[in-house]
Amino acid sequence: MKIAILSGDGIGPEIVREAERVLDALAAEGLRIEKAYGAIGGAAYASSGHPLPPATLDVARAADAVLLGAVGAPKYDTLPREMRPEQGILGIRKALGLFANPIVRSAAITGLLAGMAMFGAITYVPLYLQAVTGTTATQAGWVLIPFVFGWVVFSIVSARLALRIGYRRVVLTGMGALVLAFVLLSGWNESLTIGMAARDISLAGVGMGMIFVPMLIAVQSAVPRSLLGSATSLTTFFRTIGGAVGVAVMGAAMTHRLERGLAAMVTTAPDGMRDSLRELAAHPDLVVNPLTRAALGGDLLGQMRPALAHAVGAVFMVGLVIAALALLSALLVPAGHARDLAIPRDPITRPGA
Repeated sequence: MKIAILSGDGIGPEIVREAERVLDALAAEGLRIEKAYGAIGGAAYASSGHPLPPATLDVARAADAVLLGAVGAPKYDTLPREMRPEQGILGIRKALGLFANPIVRSAAITGLLAGMAMFGAITYVPLYLQAVTGTTATQAGWVLIPFVFGWVVFSIVSARLALRIGYRRVVLTGMGALVLAFVLLSGWNESLTIGMAARDISLAGVGMGMIFVPMLIAVQSAVPRSLLGSATSLTTFFRTIGGAVGVAVMGAAMTHRLERGLAAMVTTAPDGMRDSLRELAAHPDLVVNPLTRAALGGDLLGQMRPALAHAVGAVFMVGLVIAALALLSALLVPAGHARDLAIPRDPITRPGA
């Protein structure tokens, strides 16, 4: 097994040095390992004037796997953008054709959209339960247990199922479950019970389990061994970016609706409640905090609940739109059985085996 070792700069050489100790231990146990070295990032710029010299690309293309340390240090921040260390990582991904693979491309898109929906559900379901239905933080946390349980169980089931019937059918089914979950979430109101919330959010967990694990297996089966780490981290990266964007977009939608709803309530509320409503409009987190919530009084909370339900409900409507787009993106997943979409690989053998 030939491994291209690209230490990079900054803390990269230290990381790679420790990783090489692991490789040396494996080699001592009989695993045949051949190392090849190349420069990337700031170290490559210092030695050759470019963050990704052609010699490094040749080393990476000839290897079965790439061990990359890290790139980027403050002293390189003044370089032109095209010469900064991170351009080395972007360049090697482009040169090795990672995005040219249709499975990797579809996994990035579906992961981005599903991540937006997933983190929205996780973030705003407890908020809805606490602010609108008046549950405690502990009770709201318990509601997420079926979500996690459904995710874990169906990750196992879908992984086996994908190998039998193909990735596209499983991912489409998972996306359908996610859309249905957001349809149910969008119908929540002030009469919601903990049991109903647990039922609806568990369906989202089922969908997640049927999306992420099959797509991860698909990606890892569709790229050469030298790109396994890059392809795996790429899917995780897009899922994480999707979550960050999703929470921001949904939070903006909630804030916009809440501000409009509270402003309308202040103008129509009885005179004795207007000052309290103005304070809540400026600090809506007071409704969620159990200490301050108890001091607000039933009349004021009764005025607030419809506005909060309407505002947080906007989050689930946005999530429904995103989930519908994710369902359409699942059509990008190539059809066919897993064995037909996987690339052939030579087995790793021990000396004398």
